[in-house]
Amino acid sequence: HAVKVHMMTTLDDLKFFAVNVDGNILSIQTAAATEVPEVDQNNGVRNVVALRDGVIDKMIVRRGTAKCKPGDAVLAGDILVDALVEPKDEQQSELGTPQLVDANADIWASTRYTVTRKMALEADKKHKTGASKTRYAICFGKTRINLYFGSSLIQGNCDRIISIETVKLNDHLVLPVSLYRETITPYTTEPVMHEAADVQPQLEYGAQRAVEAQLAEGSVSSMQADVSEEDGAAVLRATVWCYEQIAESVEDGRTEADLPQKDETEQPDES
Repeated sequence: HAVKVHMMTTLDDLKFFAVNVDGNILSIQTAAATEVPEVDQNNGVRNVVALRDGVIDKMIVRRGTAKCKPGDAVLAGDILVDALVEPKDEQQSELGTPQLVDANADIWASTRYTVTRKMALEADKKHKTGASKTRYAICFGKTRINLYFGSSLIQGNCDRIISIETVKLNDHLVLPVSLYRETITPYTTEPVMHEAADVQPQLEYGAQRAVEAQLAEGSVSSMQADVSEEDGAAVLRATVWCYEQIAESVEDGRTEADLPQKDETEQPDES
């Protein structure tokens, strides 16, 4: 307890510190304190813009003035929610002035991606040439003792599967002893030619994964794909439709000084 009190009072960057003793094992748990974010002097004036092209399906506007509605088609960079909030009615217009806020919204839209994938039609096919063999080795620290004759190098092509088992006395104490198990399966290869239709499922899977990697939040709705053979390769051209969140917050740049004040009056036109 004294160690914990000392550490927490002397180190400001600690949020949590604990010392536990279990038999002859001492365990220490710590957590760093998080920095307090600085107050934004500009009141976080931001707009919500479209991350990419799409057709709006659903909107949840928390702050700001919506500049679009469900069913609208928008382009990447279009302002979807403006940081400028005007008085809602004539009475508020007389009492107040427009305000700049940190616009915040969730905008869900239907989007479309175009993907092209290519795969060679010639590939190598494996043929198993013998029975699989398993051999073992024991490691004491950095010293390895092979429990088989010959070198660890394998001649020719083979598949190798290696598993390592360690010796543990309990959850905290692991002995520096390991058992290596290596399974070897020899094989030969021969070239084969595939048809474009044979590799189309793999190409479609790759196209979908490529699109999913671009989605910040959302999912793939459907995909339409055509495959053809070009120069000894299968070429997939796909159109992928998605349902995703396209709202992106960006700095507005305006300040309260850019807004008209309540006591400002129009100057008469002397012309």
